Amino acid sequence: MNPWIVLTIVAALLFYFATSANVAVQRHKHGVMAPAMSGHDMVERAIRVQGNTLEWIVIFLPALWIFSVYWGGSVGAVLGLVWIVGRIMYMLGYMR
Repeated sequence: MNPWIVLTIVAALLFYFATSANVAVQRHKHGVMAPAMSGHDMVERAIRVQGNTLEWIVIFLPALWIFSVYWGGSVGAVLGLVWIVGRIMYMLGYMR
């Protein structure tokens, strides 16, 4: 497997971990303890961002692997980075 694809996959998984960590930070900051899924708006937003990212990463990763096999790892890595940047922009906008 192309090393650029591997780095893109690692970056996507690290971003997903960051969304999970954000949920924990928001829960602690606003006193909404698990397993509660509602409470303060910021906690609900963080949970939504994390859940939405999880929903899409299941589609994104296999699509990235298949794309890289047929069209090359470098092009796939660039498109993967576009997806990650888009998810970051989504998170920042949704958390506002």
